[in-house]
Amino acid sequence: MHEMYIAECILDAARRALPETCAPEDVTHVTVRVGMLDAVVPDTLIYLFNAVKCSRGFAQANLEIEEEDVCCKCKSCSAAFSPKDALFVCPTCFSSSVTVIRGRGLTLMELTLNELEA
Repeated sequence: MHEMYIAECILDAARRALPETCAPEDVTHVTVRVGMLDAVVPDTLIYLFNAVKCSRGFAQANLEIEEEDVCCKCKSCSAAFSPKDALFVCPTCFSSSVTVIRGRGLTLMELTLNELEA
């Protein structure tokens, strides 16, 4: 179950991204973008994030997931396209020589912090 590892990595990345004046308990929302090729089950990731967040100091944090569709670029004709099935074939020239340009990986997009009193 790679979602547990991903949940832990999200919390580690969130900790590194915090301003020096903030602590993990100040975080209310963590937004990530996950590529569809990574086969992450969003409900499972949210469940496991919630299971480990307190032990990492992020008790207030909620996880929001944005899913990123797959986009490819044909190496033969340079057309960009979103594959309709598991076969990554260019719809313009029918070449199977393609590069994935979007839809893979995980990116920490945003941290929302409690409003601090002055």
